[in-house]
Amino acid sequence: QLAAFGFWVLCPAISYDFSIAEWVLKSVVAVDWALAKGKFSKIMLGGHSGGGPVALSSGYILSQRKVAEVSGFVLQHPGAVSFLNVPGCASHTNKAENKAYCDQFFPANMLGSLKGPFLITCGTFCQVTKAENSNFFHRFSCKKADGSGACQTQSGAVTCKEGYCANEPWLENPSDCMTDTVCEDVFDTFVRTKPPTAPPLGG
Repeated sequence: QLAAFGFWVLCPAISYDFSIAEWVLKSVVAVDWALAKGKFSKIMLGGHSGGGPVALSSGYILSQRKVAEVSGFVLQHPGAVSFLNVPGCASHTNKAENKAYCDQFFPANMLGSLKGPFLITCGTFCQVTKAENSNFFHRFSCKKADGSGACQTQSGAVTCKEGYCANEPWLENPSDCMTDTVCEDVFDTFVRTKPPTAPPLGG
């Protein structure tokens, strides 16, 4: 029905055990398919969670191929994972596979190739209820002690095992229930793009 008004909405499906390459290139292939069907005055890309940064990467690939210029991007509480899907992530990973994907799909200069505006939504669900409602509660409620001294092992409903501390910053501000979706981090990564403090190497 939207096609009757001149709008096409494409939702490319990815496989269950998808790679970063598939995730990024499915959107590129969808745009190729649409352009083969007709002309469009504007092309928008969007994604949810990890799909938000992937939309930016797809736009970068399209710009490099000079196939199409994306007019804008919608990121629904995107997850900015330093070692996987942010500009320059190759310098924050120990895994050769992740490094290869980062070099190809998330180079440090990728945002400079994108000209359209961003619409970003973040900080939903858990921020208006409580961390205990998160599907990731047991994963993020405690963190490994850094050895710098005593830490709080109990906070509200959280009791951490020996060697772990209550992850109080996350418990107080769970954002969208995952540590990598905190609004401040998302905006620093994709909008303000100030030089970040290098995070520890990840997966």
